[in-house]
Amino acid sequence: MVIEVDPLSFWTKMKGSNEPSNNLSTAEDSNLHLEANGKAGGSRQGKSKLNMDCKYADFGNSLVPHKGFYYGYSSCAGEDVHDELNGPVGYNYANGNHQSPSDSSHVAHSMGQSEVLNGVGRMCSMISSYPSKRPTCRVVAIIEKSPRRDAITGFLNVKQWFYYKEGCKKDAKKNKSLLSISNCEYIEIMPPDPRFPKLMVVVSSLHNCIKKRLEDEDETVEMELVAAQIDKWSDESPFPEAHVSYIFGRGSEMESQINAILHENAVCCSEFSPESLPCLPSNTWEVPEEEFQNRRDLRNLCIFTIDPSIATDLDDALSVQRLPNGLVRVGVHITDVSYFVLPDTALDKEAQIRSTSVYMSQRKIPMLPSLLSKDVGSLNPGVDRLAFSIFWNLNSSGNVVDRWIGRTVIRSCCKLSYEHAREIFDGMIDAETHNNFRDLPQLHGHFEWADVIGSIKCLHEISKTLREKRFDDGALQLESCKIVFSFDKHGVPYDNTLCGRKDSNFLVEEFMLLANRTAAEIISRAFPECIAAEAP
Repeated sequence: MVIEVDPLSFWTKMKGSNEPSNNLSTAEDSNLHLEANGKAGGSRQGKSKLNMDCKYADFGNSLVPHKGFYYGYSSCAGEDVHDELNGPVGYNYANGNHQSPSDSSHVAHSMGQSEVLNGVGRMCSMISSYPSKRPTCRVVAIIEKSPRRDAITGFLNVKQWFYYKEGCKKDAKKNKSLLSISNCEYIEIMPPDPRFPKLMVVVSSLHNCIKKRLEDEDETVEMELVAAQIDKWSDESPFPEAHVSYIFGRGSEMESQINAILHENAVCCSEFSPESLPCLPSNTWEVPEEEFQNRRDLRNLCIFTIDPSIATDLDDALSVQRLPNGLVRVGVHITDVSYFVLPDTALDKEAQIRSTSVYMSQRKIPMLPSLLSKDVGSLNPGVDRLAFSIFWNLNSSGNVVDRWIGRTVIRSCCKLSYEHAREIFDGMIDAETHNNFRDLPQLHGHFEWADVIGSIKCLHEISKTLREKRFDDGALQLESCKIVFSFDKHGVPYDNTLCGRKDSNFLVEEFMLLANRTAAEIISRAFPECIAAEAP
C-alpha cells in the first residue's frame, strides 16, 4: 500500500513515555513547532505546504519498499534529516505534478539498494531524535492485493434486509413482480472483526439454500457464519461489493468458528496432494552410506531432545562438551528435512503454501506429511537421523570464541520433557537417585544418566548467562502466560488455567535464539544483496 506520513508536529506521543525532565519535553516540542512552520531563511510557508524547489526527481531516498509496502517522504536540497515529512509516498509533487501509484511502484523498485538503506536510516534517525514521538500516517492507495488473505468472515444482516423487503411490498401493490427477491438487491455482511468494513452482497448471487431461507423469512439465517470475497469497491461507495464464497454453519459452534479462522487466514487444511506423495521416502528409510562420508558423524556425542511431553515431531536437539581450555562447546542440531524436500518439487511447493505447522488445542495442521514430521524427519531417540548442526565454543561470560556449522548425522540418546529437565536442574533427579523415578525415558546407546544429567545442568547454567547477557544488550522481554484449556469428551472446553513458562522452556529457547542469530549473520554475509532487498 501507499501511505502518506504526517508532518512531525502531528506525530503522537507514546503512552507512558518517560522523559528525563520537563526541559527536554519543552525543547522537543519547540523543535517540532519550528520544523513544522519552517526554519529561519527557509522557503517553507506552512505546516503542509511543500517546498516547490524540492527536486523529488532526485528522490533523496524518499521511497523505501518493504515487502509490498512503500514508505517515503520528500527530501529538499539544503534541509537536514529533521525536516518535515511531507507528500504521500509514491506521489511526485515536484513542479506541481502528480505521479500515479502504479508509476511510483515502478520508481520504488528501480531505486538502488544504497538509496533504500539510506532512506531507512533517515527515518530511523528521525524516530531516534524524538524518542517520545511516533510517526503517524494514512493509507492513500493500495498497490497490490495481499496473496495471504482473500476472504472476510461475518454474518448476514437479515433483520435489516427483511425491513427493506417490507418496504418493497408496500411499493409493489400494483406490480407483483417487484416482490421478486432480486429486486431487494443488497444484503449486508457484518464482520465481527471491527478492522473490516461491512460488505454488500447481491442477494441474487447467494447460494440457493440461503435464498430459499430468505424467501421463507427464516431469521435464523443470521446465525450462519459465512466467508465473502470482495469483487469491487468503487470510489462512490463507502462499502465494497462482495459475494459469499463459503458457508461454515452456525456461528455459535466452535467447529464453525475454528474453520472460519483458518479459512480467513488462508491456512491450508486439506490433505496433501497426490503429486507430493511420490516425493516421500519409504517408511523403512535409513541413512544412506554415502551420507556418512559427506557429513560429520556425531553419533558418539551425547545428544538429546527436550520438548513437551506429548510432542511427536522432534525437530531440534542439544549437546554440550567441556573443553580442556576451560571453554564449553554447545551444539544445536536441527533436523535436515531439506534432504527429503528437494527444490521445486511438488512437496516443496506445497510446503511453501502451508508455510508452517499450525498448532491448536486439539488439532495440528502440519506443514509436511507425518512420515517426515513424525518419522524419518523427526529426531527420535536411538535411530540415525540427518541434521544441520551449529557448534559454539563459549567462555564463562557467554561470548562466542569459535563456531562451526554444517551437515551432520546424529543419534539422540533420549527424549526428555520440559518437566524432566526442570527436575534435573532443580536437584530432584541426580545421578544417584534417578533409579527412583519410573517415568524417566528410555536411554539409548552407551551413555549413562550421569552424562545426560551433567549435560542438562551445564546447559542450564550457560543459558542463564546467555539470557542475562541478551537482556543487558537491550533485548525485549515478551513472555506471557499461556492459557491451557480443558475439554470434555465431546471436545467442548469447560475450564482454563494459566500456565507460566519455566526455566526449562527458557533453556531450549536461549540456544534456539542463538542458533537463529548465527544463521542470520552467516546468511547476511553470504548474500548481502538479498538482505538489502528486504530492508529495512
